Amino acid sequence: MSERTCSTDGCEGPYGRITTGMCSKHYQRYKLHGTTEDRPRRRWIMCAHPECSRQARAGGLCRAHTADPQASNDTLPPRFSRRTPGPEPYCVFLACDRPHKANGLCHEHKLLMADPDFEPDGPTCSWPKCHSASVTRGLCTRHVHFRYLALRPYGMTLDQYDALHAAQSGRCAICAGVNANGNWLAVDHDHSCCPTKGTSCGRCIRALLCGNCNLMIGHSGDAAERLRAGADYLDQWNAREVMRAV
Repeated sequence: MSERTCSTDGCEGPYGRITTGMCSKHYQRYKLHGTTEDRPRRRWIMCAHPECSRQARAGGLCRAHTADPQASNDTLPPRFSRRTPGPEPYCVFLACDRPHKANGLCHEHKLLMADPDFEPDGPTCSWPKCHSASVTRGLCTRHVHFRYLALRPYGMTLDQYDALHAAQSGRCAICAGVNANGNWLAVDHDHSCCPTKGTSCGRCIRALLCGNCNLMIGHSGDAAERLRAGADYLDQWNAREVMRAV
């Protein structure tokens, strides 16, 4: 007994439906589209608005410009607006103006760092308890990558961090101190703008803080009233201790 094949022209696959005589592929196609013929893929059409690169929906416009055809990208409602990308960050190596490709390195410096014969002749890395040779910015290869990846969620480049760090003379913006363990100052931003922990749009960054001051601001929920009440509370108890001593 010969094996029965699909009843669709040009298909030699075994049929799986006795009632239709079609293979599974053509039966599902017939069930969904009412025909066994190949359906051409839909082309992705861009919105006809001159300032928009979204996918067109109805009438050649995207959903946002269908609701308001005259609106520009700057006047769209928040749910339709897109974050405008900032300037393209450049390679972390000093005096290198090429855009980065991966982990803050341009293509040339990425190949240089991957070269097994590459031997940095700079001083020791400034990272605490790191004795590797420095390659740029006083950091070794590993910690250059680490700082780049750590600052990226805040929308900051190493140049921007260094500029803010120099403007604060390397000191915390609140207590004018530094971290006792030698760690870098933390990036403080407005949590009402970007509530997600450890992320910032880059426009709500306020200053650099030491670890203790950063925790104090974070645990207070950015509430100035709570911090003032805490300061008054300590002043009252300190005054009592002074009176007891007298």
